[in-house]
Amino acid sequence: LAQIQQFRALHRRFPSRQELFGIESDSEKWRNQRLIYIVPEGRPQAPLFGYRSTRNLFDSYLYDFDRNAWRFAPD
Repeated sequence: LAQIQQFRALHRRFPSRQELFGIESDSEKWRNQRLIYIVPEGRPQAPLFGYRSTRNLFDSYLYDFDRNAWRFAPD
């Protein structure tokens, strides 16, 4: 989250997945089943950023960039 916010402050936009992780977004090399980072095609919108719950595989915690707060997203 800190990296995303720092990039946004410097460049006035959200980073692509490649800019954030340093790899191609569709690369098979980067696999983290718990971390979520999806940038919309129209990119002025906030990305979907969060992580999967450790207690329930289908639940997640997502960051709301408009409110600057985490929210629980049950399945």
